[in-house]
Amino acid sequence: MLAMMVDLEEDEEWSMADELEDDDFDSNAVAGESALDRMACGLGGKMVLPMIKQHIMTMLQNPDWKYRHAGLMALSAIGEGCHQQMEAILNEIVSFLLLFCQDPHPRVRYAACNAIGQMATDFAPTFQKKFHDKVISALLQTMEDQTNPRVQAHAAAALINFTEDCPKSLLIPYLDSLVQHLHVIMVAKLQEGISLRQSSMV
Repeated sequence: MLAMMVDLEEDEEWSMADELEDDDFDSNAVAGESALDRMACGLGGKMVLPMIKQHIMTMLQNPDWKYRHAGLMALSAIGEGCHQQMEAILNEIVSFLLLFCQDPHPRVRYAACNAIGQMATDFAPTFQKKFHDKVISALLQTMEDQTNPRVQAHAAAALINFTEDCPKSLLIPYLDSLVQHLHVIMVAKLQEGISLRQSSMV
């Protein structure tokens, strides 16, 4: 399953794509991720996590972006089935996970956002209460990635997942920063749209 999840192709236009391609759903990588999710839910964390944890850690340290991407997606996939066992080591997981929001490869940053968004759902509200400062800061920084709209959008989606189950009292201190970041992004996208329209009229 993990080997299937590494079956990814380089695509120079991936970062700028607005919509998922059909291949994104039919790929070996997605099939492997789905199978891993079902296995974790079916066998449980006591059996699956000890068996797979070291493999994931090794993948996350691989210089090839495809392995880091697969490791992060695997982490996303096993959260539900390994909930109890992963919750006990959540500090370790989150500290390591957030590093990948700054990974050199955009698809690894995308996978990191995916893992954050999934864990925000699987481990709510503990995840929000314990890691709100680190997670919100990391996602806001990733949302500044104007050169990779797909990563930027996924960071925003992860932030939505995070805030849905976050106690309102924890979000209040971040409201100004959230609004400022959203304003900057909206202005940039508006200017980008105007420039494209003007170019098409020339």
